Amino acid sequence: MSISLLSLTTAQLRRAADLKDKIEALNQELASILGGSVSVSAKAPKKKGGMSAAGRARVAAAQRARWAKVKAAKPAAKTPAKRSKMSASARAKIAAAQKARWAKVRGKKAAPKRAAAKSKPGRRKMSAAEAKVVVQTMEDDLVKGLWVQTDLPEDAFESCVELARRHCARLGTRSLDSLHVASALGLKAERFWTFDERQRRLADLEGLKTS
Repeated sequence: MSISLLSLTTAQLRRAADLKDKIEALNQELASILGGSVSVSAKAPKKKGGMSAAGRARVAAAQRARWAKVKAAKPAAKTPAKRSKMSASARAKIAAAQKARWAKVRGKKAAPKRAAAKSKPGRRKMSAAEAKVVVQTMEDDLVKGLWVQTDLPEDAFESCVELARRHCARLGTRSLDSLHVASALGLKAERFWTFDERQRRLADLEGLKTS
């Protein structure tokens, strides 16, 4: 290990000089005792012996043999079995069966809807001839003074929206049902005439006398 003299302090330099003087004095004393000069030399470290080419070849051969033994001990990977192909006729039969099954499922789902539509009150369709008779009857009643036409109240549509918000989900009423009841409330009708059951229930809830 080399040490720069510039990095040593004054005290360290003095101590080094003192040690050198002591070493020289001891060498002289030892020389006088042994009757000659004494020189101290450091033994050079022995070099490690390298492996010969033949030794390296034997080590490499042993490693190859060991890896060959390890690989041989591992089980061989299984080859995946080939899937059997389906014929065109078999695929056609499966597709037909699936279509039939889905048609059956859709039929079961649609049946309750059709039954519910038939059982809904106030949803019977009117023929053209029946509608013509009703319109003619209303026009005759108008001429006779049995009913009169009037403008909608100013707040009819706002009242219609409020009625729909409060009752539509529970009663199943539609926008015209709510508008009819809202108009009757705005006109302060004495009696509310209707053939629609849900419209009548809405009018009853709002305090109108129904017929």
